[in-house]
Amino acid sequence: MNKAVLVFATLSLLLISYVGIKQEALATHTDIFIPVLEIDPKNPVAGQQVKITVVLTNKGNSDRFNIQLSFNLDGVWIIDDIHVNAPAQKSVRASFTTAMPLSPGQHQLKACPERESLGDDGHQCQTLDFVAIAEPTTVVTILSPKEEEVLRGSATIKVAALGEDVSKVELYIQNELVDTKYETPFDFTFDSTKYEDGLYRIYAIAYYDSGIAKPSAVKKYFIDNSDSILVRVTPGHVQEVQAKVGQSVVFESDITNNQTFKIPATFILLVKDSNGFTEFLSWKEDKISVNETLPMSQSWTPEARGKYTVEAFLWDTIENSVPLADVMKANIVVS
Repeated sequence: MNKAVLVFATLSLLLISYVGIKQEALATHTDIFIPVLEIDPKNPVAGQQVKITVVLTNKGNSDRFNIQLSFNLDGVWIIDDIHVNAPAQKSVRASFTTAMPLSPGQHQLKACPERESLGDDGHQCQTLDFVAIAEPTTVVTILSPKEEEVLRGSATIKVAALGEDVSKVELYIQNELVDTKYETPFDFTFDSTKYEDGLYRIYAIAYYDSGIAKPSAVKKYFIDNSDSILVRVTPGHVQEVQAKVGQSVVFESDITNNQTFKIPATFILLVKDSNGFTEFLSWKEDKISVNETLPMSQSWTPEARGKYTVEAFLWDTIENSVPLADVMKANIVVS
């Protein structure tokens, strides 16, 4: 009996010791946290490089090595390759410089240690809310044509870039490089017939000898090289449209991103004949920055007379099929 009691007591002591060791190891792991997260400058200019500084504290009794730091900007994890060592009962400071994809407005930065094991919602993480400001002075601008004018045939975009050390200016249509000019005047002439009819975002980027690159504000233009009809579709309203065979019909809708992070957007156009059969189906994908309003458009050219119904959808992606707006409709009579 005494032996049994002795064995039980010994097992109990071993179990208590094991639990204590396990709890201490767990405590050492979870005692890693980030009390400080800072950026410099505190209100960066959109697109400017920023210096990120964190203080990581190890309250455990064991040294920790190669601790992974992860950084999240507006809900998207952007950095996972920062590693630091933290001695027991000590705090360490880590700083690095990076160019974060910012637009003017409110943003949130989050830093988490060992995110895969500790998670990203616990008290180990730290968040920082900050505001990115717009460029205080505009040094590059599109002079002409005026925004939302129609471009046809051989179109010319005139750009002004201030400063004597401009090395080159680039023109972009829908984020694609069109042409580069290395001296004034920065006038860009391009063949608009190479583009489908619809609304396009056009901007310029000036490069300076100092190594700085300055973008202009984005302007929207409508390219129309046919006798087309523009139909602005909106949720909750059914458009009634008259068209002719061979006449291009352009369907356009604006979408605004009110989220605090960039979102994907897909504009889908579905055309059915009077029997309900699909006559035309097409879509375009894009991404919308924070607080940006993006014009999205699709064109359809009827090849036969009749009555058609049109449904336009705004989804995030084709794969996810998450609606960003209610279905937009139009009735087309083609003669």
